[in-house]
Amino acid sequence: MNPKLIIADEPTAGLDVSVQGEILNLLNRLQDELGVAMFIITHNLNIVRHISDHTAIMYLGRFVELGPTDDIFEQPRHPYTLALLSANPEPDPDAAISRIELKGEVPSLMDRPAGCEFHTRCPFVGDGCDTTPPPLFTVSGAHTLTCHYRRG
Repeated sequence: MNPKLIIADEPTAGLDVSVQGEILNLLNRLQDELGVAMFIITHNLNIVRHISDHTAIMYLGRFVELGPTDDIFEQPRHPYTLALLSANPEPDPDAAISRIELKGEVPSLMDRPAGCEFHTRCPFVGDGCDTTPPPLFTVSGAHTLTCHYRRG
């Protein structure tokens, strides 16, 4: 069928780690051999880092940070991205881990907060976050985010 795009929604969810590796290797091989683009939807950040060239982080179904995967993982700028990455398991038992704990409930999609939709849980909330939606900022090249108090 020669698709130009493969969309995979949680392609490794519920699978044993060894089977996950086989699926990821298969997706990488398809990408290399067929030149097909992949759109991977997942909560597993380790998969994102392993298989993706570009990453988009969503909160309440909206993009809050987008960019090259290496940039997102090495220099996360949006507070939600920082929190997600701080919650990612660290295999090194001696590594210093600084977790960002998000307080409060996830808002309802039916009753979205005014302003920045993340302000009700953001550890860096400031003036204007609760009233004005943040604009889209380009921080470097293709790395963009929506945040009044962007990091970096």
